[in-house]
Amino acid sequence: MTRFFWLILIIVIPKATAQPVQSDVWTIGLTSVKHSLKAKDGIEFIGPAAALQIGYGSIGDYWFANGYVDILLGPYQPTQGGQMDVDYTGTGLSVEAGLSAHSNNIRSPDGGYGFVMGFNYGDTQGRGTGISRKSRRAPAFGFVTQESAGLDEYSQRVTYFALAPQIFFSWLGQPRPIGNTPELLATRIEGYMLTIGGIIPLSANYSVRYATDNNESVRKHGSLYGYSMTASFRIVLGP
Repeated sequence: MTRFFWLILIIVIPKATAQPVQSDVWTIGLTSVKHSLKAKDGIEFIGPAAALQIGYGSIGDYWFANGYVDILLGPYQPTQGGQMDVDYTGTGLSVEAGLSAHSNNIRSPDGGYGFVMGFNYGDTQGRGTGISRKSRRAPAFGFVTQESAGLDEYSQRVTYFALAPQIFFSWLGQPRPIGNTPELLATRIEGYMLTIGGIIPLSANYSVRYATDNNESVRKHGSLYGYSMTASFRIVLGP
């Protein structure tokens, strides 16, 4: 009976006295992306871009999970064989889950690292800027025949759903206890995270509309193929 009593104390007392801590976090981040997506008919979605991210999630002992709202900026690169620069803006959603790759707590003072798997959705609209390099209004680029007329009033929409495998590095402080005191309720910076990896489109579609110097209206749609590289830096905030 005595042994049973002490066993109960060993199991119950630590759990009863353990201080619960905050696991929920906000994140604010900046992501740099290098797109390299192309279609067979000359349509391109290439070049450097960026995303501003605001997210909410949770951090455990050896894992984390976050969801983000993305404000997409760029790319700003030529399309249709370099005829015209196109500037993109849009919005998106991202979710990710990370798992520590070492035995220490993810909030260890030595820092953390591991693997991340995520999914990205983006919807971005591009508008042609300037004059087509084959346009008659740009004689510096050479004489243009009726068969090689330039583009005008160019717009392109790209939507994609992609897999995002990455690695992460983290520098996080210890979580604060749950409580109602002002210092426990105030928002604070809990640390930083860096992720590096790729974006592999599971589906990437485009729709294009433009006019030509021959007064011809053209509409196209199809699929893009390729990949993107990405790096993100995020600030982790305690709620």
